[in-house]
Amino acid sequence: MSNRKNARAKKGPVKSARKTDFSALLSRRNLIKGAVVLVGGGFAVAGIQAYDQNNRLLHDLTVVGNGVPAVVQIHDTGCRLCRRLKSSTQEALKGIEGVNYRLADINTPEGKAVQDRFGVPHVTLLYFDGEGRHRHTTTGTLSVEEVERNIRDVLL
Repeated sequence: MSNRKNARAKKGPVKSARKTDFSALLSRRNLIKGAVVLVGGGFAVAGIQAYDQNNRLLHDLTVVGNGVPAVVQIHDTGCRLCRRLKSSTQEALKGIEGVNYRLADINTPEGKAVQDRFGVPHVTLLYFDGEGRHRHTTTGTLSVEEVERNIRDVLL
């Protein structure tokens, strides 16, 4: 029996030490998780703010006629063809400086007004010179090369 008592006595402190170590580990883990959540949350908020600012800028049609040529896409956010055209246009504009790109979202009053003014369907690009004069219209999805060629031929 004395061996059992000795074994229990040895296990007792070891178990409590393990509990203490585990509790400390949990506390450190919670601190680390909290820090990660705070930092990650900060990045998420910054990312959302940057996205929101970029989205507002992309929909700001007031730049048309401000001295810089502009391409305005008549866009429906729920349309996959519109998203494809947007992607092609943004890719084409990566290699071209000095041209603004904007979306006229037909789900907003401003975007619908532009669509109605020019009498065009969505999945359309309108090309404007620096003075805001309408120079060209294309309708339908276009390749990156086609968009780039149109911009160079019509606006530059």
